[in-house]
Amino acid sequence: MKNTFLIVALLAVIEIGWAAGTDTRTEQSSTAYKTADQQAMSSQRDTDLTRMIREKIVADDSLSINAHNVKIITENGRVYLRGPVESKAERQQVERLAKGVAGKTQVVNETVISK
Repeated sequence: MKNTFLIVALLAVIEIGWAAGTDTRTEQSSTAYKTADQQAMSSQRDTDLTRMIREKIVADDSLSINAHNVKIITENGRVYLRGPVESKAERQQVERLAKGVAGKTQVVNETVISK
């Protein structure tokens, strides 16, 4: 019984020591190494890109209200489209408009067909 207790105690000490030496925090984002001016410029570019895409989508009268209200999230130049659209064609049109502004490799289309 004493041997079992001793083994469990030793394992606990080893586990605690290992856990203390392990950094479980996630890596800091690349913005941690940018100056405030660089962060502001990046943020302003993202804001401008979002605005330009929104203008293109809203100007397209063939799109539904749902498509006009698709969420446009821009982070570090990459654009995410989210929310419901009415059809596959509409989903493709929203993506096409966004890519026309942002470039083909910068758009991630996560919209869903609501019908």
